[in-house]
Amino acid sequence: MENRTAFQTMKTSSSIHTVDSNNRRIARNTVFLYIRMLVTLFIGLYTSRIVLKALGVNDYGIYSLIAGVVSLLAYVNSLLNQGTSRFLTIELGKGLAGRLPQMFRTCLTLHIFISIITLVVGESIGLWFVNNELNIASDRMFAANIVYQCAVFSSVISVIQAPFQASIISHEKMNIYAYMSIYDVIMKLLVALCLVYSHNDNLILYSIIMFAVSLSSALIYNIYCRKNFVECRFSLGLDKGVVKNIFGFMSWNAVESFTWMLNAQSFNILMNRFFSTVANAAIGLIRYISGAITMFITNFQTSSRPQIFKYFAQGEVDKMNKLILNVCRFSSYIMIIMTVPVIIETSFIYKIWLGYVPKYTVPFLRLTIIEMLFFSINSPLIDGIKAVGKLKYISIVSASVYISFILMWYKGLKYGLNPVQTFAVFCVQTPVMLIINLYFLSRYSSFGKREFVFKVVLRSCAMFAVSIFIPAMIHLTMQEGWIRFIAVSMVSLIISTCVVLYIGLTGSDRHRVWHYIKIKFNK
Repeated sequence: MENRTAFQTMKTSSSIHTVDSNNRRIARNTVFLYIRMLVTLFIGLYTSRIVLKALGVNDYGIYSLIAGVVSLLAYVNSLLNQGTSRFLTIELGKGLAGRLPQMFRTCLTLHIFISIITLVVGESIGLWFVNNELNIASDRMFAANIVYQCAVFSSVISVIQAPFQASIISHEKMNIYAYMSIYDVIMKLLVALCLVYSHNDNLILYSIIMFAVSLSSALIYNIYCRKNFVECRFSLGLDKGVVKNIFGFMSWNAVESFTWMLNAQSFNILMNRFFSTVANAAIGLIRYISGAITMFITNFQTSSRPQIFKYFAQGEVDKMNKLILNVCRFSSYIMIIMTVPVIIETSFIYKIWLGYVPKYTVPFLRLTIIEMLFFSINSPLIDGIKAVGKLKYISIVSASVYISFILMWYKGLKYGLNPVQTFAVFCVQTPVMLIINLYFLSRYSSFGKREFVFKVVLRSCAMFAVSIFIPAMIHLTMQEGWIRFIAVSMVSLIISTCVVLYIGLTGSDRHRVWHYIKIKFNK
């Protein structure tokens, strides 16, 4: 009896040690990713200002419209990345590292196959569409074609390099991931500075050099992974035992990715057809700020994703669900702290950043921030579904929703919706997808729907409403300027932090926070 008790105590102690070790690893990786985020945030915002000034609004709109293919395929690339990372991480979680080479080889072969399809479609249907259907001035069509070619080949490269990035995430080497992001943003700054001193067609020059930056990043990822991970040797082949599981997962993942890409690109095209490149320029500009804010969330979620996959691989479904719930909670708290001053002082932020406020950007960004609150708590649910690996039915439902929204936009624009109203309908997609993902995750892993709705969704909405009230009053009673901006930012930071501490966190959460602060203060 004593031996059994001792064994149970040792097992419990080991489990606690493992959880603490996992938490420390997540925290360490998050720190690396936040360093990356801060550097890329400030350099990226400055770079975008230079690029906008060098290209002009119309050429910037052309680049945002056509090179939007890159950002869309970058999203598809991230899904492929997550899919590959899922299988590599599952094998690591099961302790089957010996199967990694054949797993990686099969994933790489599938990605090359997808990249070939991308190239064929891009150089046929896509090329015809650019030259015949987009609303672009005739004297800029040659430049638009150069941008498009660079976009297509950049997307091919990003698809091929996805397995190498997935290996880095699976092995939880987030410091390398952070360094590469910093390299990427510094190179983009140098590209922007080249435009300032260029006397050529800046749109063509910008697209060509950006393609070169993408190629150099892919080569660095390839070299690092081949030197540090035994599975990342460049060889092709399909293992029948592996390909069945991977292809089933990735094919359904590709269905959702393709329809999402079709959805987002259709939105850009419809905005272009009805409202010209000015609307596309506004969409491109909000992506800089929203992308910078999103990095705060994705850094935290990227560092926790491997642990979600590993818990499922080890049969610890309850721990996986608890981690997903906590990631959703803390992601929403980060969003609240980050976005309250941005949504209130949107106009002034654009004046600081660009010197003026481009048309449509203020309402677009405010709508995007509200959408991002739902996005922040939706992404961990997707990670949980991908950990389980059952994508067939959710992919069918998601694809149907994305296609339905395209039809709604078209009908709405035909009946006279303005750009802001159309963009609002676009943003509704995320809450709809949140409901769908919650349903499927609860079905596959017994994830607590009621707990999620009350502890995450409703609580986060209430916290956001409380956090924004007093800063909004300050905004309405003061004149625009730096004093109001600083006052709104400081008050919103204080209030939202207190709201997170006393409404968002549980008693045990607060105890751990204060204990950590005391330890650091006493040092």
